[in-house]
Amino acid sequence: MQLSLSTILDALEAQIAVIDAAGHIVYVNAAWQLFGEENGMPAGYNWLGCNYLQVCQQSADPDATQAAALIMAMLQGQQESGEMEYPCHSPTVERWFMMQLSRSGDGQHLVISHHNITQRKQAEAAVEHLSLHDPLTGLGNRRLLTTELPRLWQQHARHHACMSVLLLDIDHFKQYNDHFGHQVGDQCLQAVAQVLRTYAQRADDVLIRYGGEEFLVLLGFTSAPTAIQIAQAIQTSLGNLPLRSPQGGPVTVSIGYACTQPNPWLQPEGMLAIADQHLYAAKLAGRNRVCGELAARPANLATPSSRIGKYPATYLQLITEK
Repeated sequence: MQLSLSTILDALEAQIAVIDAAGHIVYVNAAWQLFGEENGMPAGYNWLGCNYLQVCQQSADPDATQAAALIMAMLQGQQESGEMEYPCHSPTVERWFMMQLSRSGDGQHLVISHHNITQRKQAEAAVEHLSLHDPLTGLGNRRLLTTELPRLWQQHARHHACMSVLLLDIDHFKQYNDHFGHQVGDQCLQAVAQVLRTYAQRADDVLIRYGGEEFLVLLGFTSAPTAIQIAQAIQTSLGNLPLRSPQGGPVTVSIGYACTQPNPWLQPEGMLAIADQHLYAAKLAGRNRVCGELAARPANLATPSSRIGKYPATYLQLITEK
């Protein structure tokens, strides 16, 4: 049995086109034709003679511009092959493709093929998400914080805007875990995380499981008074949960906060250190409190690794005492 090259190419899932030295299409396979029809081209559209290079060059899409540059490099003999990945989302479906270019046997044409790599990209995204999030609560982890904190810091520096951070610790959580068991302790952590989600839903808000029973909330474009209100609201919401401590009272949290407009005297890590110091101060003062400051100047606080010492009254603000 003898099969034509066209019959073989039409059996492939990849969308394939062949262009000449000027960029004109001289061949497309069935998958290319079908993809065009599924994305707005009329049925039976004649692709032959269309200048694919010119279409890419005239497009405002950065991916098309990159594709045009790759095609030109191939046509000018600067490279023998090339490939690029790009998104091609429809209104209802997210899709990713890889464009591959190779030179034909006669050296006068380029073979362009587009391969659907959506499944691979989705798998990569899932792995990336798992690497950046806590599996128990679904909140971000410290690795996510290392990318989001510098990004938000630079963003707020450009806008000369205030940002705030809340650092929360569940009071007497070890006793809770020892009394009820780790499974109930995990449910408590999940319940706290769910409450935090209701107060950090904007694009510039970030939720982090900072440690075992510690949580961190980055609040973008948020002043100190607003941060205090959010901290108090979190405490109230947690107090309304059906969770009960071994003593029968509500589960409570201690909160340290810091608010600042990014400035040359303070680094992002310094803002976290200030919130961390105030969290410890809230614990020393009896727990179930909010302590913090507007960190608009150089901070003269101990580092988080040495949480022992006296805290000047000017650095402490006991905002709530329930």
